[in-house]
Amino acid sequence: MFQKVLVLGFGNMSSAIVKRMLSAGTVDKSAFYVVSHGGKSTQNMESLDLHGFDGQAGFDTVLLGLKPQNYHEILPEYEKYLKPDAVIVSMMAGVQSQNILKYTQNQTFSVVRIMPNTPCSIGEGVVGTFFPVSWNQNDKLKFQEIFECCGDFVEVTHEDDLHIITAIAGSGPAYFFYVMEAMAKKAEACGLDYDTAQRLVAATCKGAGAYATFSLKEKSITELKLDVVSKGGTTEAGLNMLDSCDVSTSVEKAVGESFKKSIKLS
Repeated sequence: MFQKVLVLGFGNMSSAIVKRMLSAGTVDKSAFYVVSHGGKSTQNMESLDLHGFDGQAGFDTVLLGLKPQNYHEILPEYEKYLKPDAVIVSMMAGVQSQNILKYTQNQTFSVVRIMPNTPCSIGEGVVGTFFPVSWNQNDKLKFQEIFECCGDFVEVTHEDDLHIITAIAGSGPAYFFYVMEAMAKKAEACGLDYDTAQRLVAATCKGAGAYATFSLKEKSITELKLDVVSKGGTTEAGLNMLDSCDVSTSVEKAVGESFKKSIKLS
């Protein structure tokens, strides 16, 4: 596993994972062969100085980062280059393991589904994972050793749980960036220059996340929020405005829409 890896789909998420593996040394650069059709995937391949696919066979692993809408057309084209016991590692949102195998003639492939996020590129991400039922604990540990360099490794025992992991961990960074974007915009409007506003917001978000991770054994997220609030103070004024705009409900709806989209893709 991961001795010779065929990469199908090399966009932002695939390249983030590979970049982290290379920097952590968990997989050798020579193991990766990227199928590129130009554009972003070619740029990512060249930036990491990886091999392009050249028709070789004997791949023991496929890193599947294709769009859910077109994997069924592309995956069958490359099946003949895979070993009979190859592992297909799918990063596609929503697409169930059994549906992936529908489009391969060889039913002995193992499908491991993961849902990573972009902070994986610096080792601060989340990798939600569902293993094949046929895998033993040793198989799982070998896989985890490769991917835990990306961040928090979370195994789920029910494949459907990947839908909510997709909505929270997969899409979640974009929601935080959405809030950060608004905060930075207001910081500029109140007099800070662009660079200072961006740095201030990013550092605040980083600190809040790290503090939450450190404190969760003793305090809930709600308690951490309330610890910042002083009666009649600036934080209370801001939170009251968020409540008056029903922001909490909007966030819940956003997560719900992502969750439903993942289910629809399955």
